[in-house]
Order: sequence, then C-alpha cells, then structure tokens
Amino acid sequence: DVVSCSVRGSRLSARVVSASMVFDRLFPRFRMQPGCNHQLFSVGCSLLTTDWKFTATISGTPLSGYPFAINLTSLARVTGVMPTVDAGWFAGGWAEFGSGATLSRRAIINNTAASGSALTITLSRDPSPFPGAGASVVLYPGCNGSKDTCNSKYGNYLNFGGHPFMPTANPSLVKLSQNVGGGKK
Repeated sequence: DVVSCSVRGSRLSARVVSASMVFDRLFPRFRMQPGCNHQLFSVGCSLLTTDWKFTATISGTPLSGYPFAINLTSLARVTGVMPTVDAGWFAGGWAEFGSGATLSRRAIINNTAASGSALTITLSRDPSPFPGAGASVVLYPGCNGSKDTCNSKYGNYLNFGGHPFMPTANPSLVKLSQNVGGGKK
C-alpha cells in the first residue's frame, strides 16, 4: 500500500508499507466489553467539549517539576450548572495553558476536591511554556469508560457504548482444574 507520495523534479518518491499492516488494525473496532467503546466527546459519545469546558486561574506561583501540581482558583463552568467537583473528577481529562502558538495541553492525572472554587490539579508533565501566577487555564473532565461515570457524571447513559452486564470471564468455557496428577517414570 502506498502511504505517501512526493514529487522531486521528474521523479516520484513514495513511502509504502506491506499489506500485512492490515493485521495491525483493531478488529472488530466495536468490542464486546463492559467498558465504553466511545472516546469522550467523539461522535458516538455525542457529548460536546463546549458543554464541558471549565475555566480557572493559577493561584500563586506554580513550581515546575515533579509532582507537576498546580493550584487553581476561580473554577467555573463556561456553560451550564457547576457540578460538585470531587477528588479525581478531572482525572483523565486535560488542561490547556496559553493560546495560539503558545497553546500547551497536558493530561490531568488527578485533582483534589474543589473547596469553593479552588482546587489543585496534578498534570502528566509541566506545560511549556510554563505559566505564571494569574494565568488562565481551561479544563476538560475525563471519563474512565464505566457505565456509572457515563450515567452519573455526564447523564449520557443512552449513548453508552459498552455492555455493562457482560461477564468478565467467558461463561462458555469450562475452567481447567489445576490438580493434575503425575505418573511414575
């Protein structure tokens, strides 16, 4: 399969991959699993990022380096009613610092429970360029793919793309016993 092609004067240069690359694709793409098959804010999920956008301001001077924690104040939801933000509520989501050419996105690993409109987020790594005190931050919550999160956090259970009542083990296979007797030599 030809992946890309470029023209250099009277010559064509192409990058190709073998046909066996088709076996690297996940198939089936929609899996029979207890967790959701949709990515958060994808077409199948149907939630919009604009409805789940939060803003905050960096409090104090953040310190760069591990544990990549940033204190925030003035947490507010851009559209809709402000939910109760418990510990881990933003985990799996992302934070955006700056805008335009200086936009930096970082994964949110964890967060503390919001006290008033203040909380601390822990990032996967430092933003670049590193923001200073008073800089604005845009936050988006994450989703762990469970039916409970889809229902209670987002109210989107109708679009849940998993099979929550499916057993984790295959019920059609009989478990082999580990008690295997040995014979004499």
